[in-house]
Amino acid sequence: MNSEVNVLESFVMPKSPDGPGDDRIVLTDTYAAVVDGATRKHPGHPRKRTCDVICDAIRELPNSADLESALGYISAYLAASLSQDSTESASLMIYSEIDRRILVVGSGSVNIDGRRRKFGSAHEQSAARIRAAYLQELLLQGVPENELLADDPGRKLIFPVLANEYLLRNVDKDGEYYFGALDNKPVPKRFLNFIDVPIDAKYVCLASDGYPNCLETLELSNRDVENAIAEDPLMIGSYPMTKGVTPSNCSFDDRAYLRIRVGD
Repeated sequence: MNSEVNVLESFVMPKSPDGPGDDRIVLTDTYAAVVDGATRKHPGHPRKRTCDVICDAIRELPNSADLESALGYISAYLAASLSQDSTESASLMIYSEIDRRILVVGSGSVNIDGRRRKFGSAHEQSAARIRAAYLQELLLQGVPENELLADDPGRKLIFPVLANEYLLRNVDKDGEYYFGALDNKPVPKRFLNFIDVPIDAKYVCLASDGYPNCLETLELSNRDVENAIAEDPLMIGSYPMTKGVTPSNCSFDDRAYLRIRVGD
């Protein structure tokens, strides 16, 4: 592929060895994107994973489309592909060579020449802290860590909040817990995060929220998350999450990391 997007490193790893997960990287002549499909919380399976529908849409984008036009096309593609009652969603971090900008919708991290920005929703962060507090109480009561990993009562405690998060998604009014993500409806402008890439920038890193920190290289980022898991497999300490590392999984969440060159 004769692409203007110069990929330095890319990596995708599902949290479970039993499936492909819901994180994706998609590249075209103009765009470089990380897509993070939300963990399914309702029974039933859509015709196609939301993350894959978004990747299909990005591959069909005209090379000349700016980010606003690209988002409109992706949203229309999702609306046509997902059922009206779908609760599926995904986060998107996409770099445009045309705009020399990044658009973030939902959760994830961006690193431009060592300058890091992290995006996430307040309701999920609050749920993660409640889970952490509850599991820490159980540990102090003597419940073994391996029992909590095998049958996470903290996850069960916060699950109603997570299962109903679609009610908070893309609500176009003020509210601490409303948030944006890609689904079968338009994303209000208040939830769109545009980041200009400086003209003298050398590289851009995009990472899904399976990485607590989007560091300057893939090796550093993977080492950081593996150290965090080794020290705290429940993920209730320095990086509280809505789930830990179950015995059958290798991480608490799917991971995707992309580093591209944007300068000489």
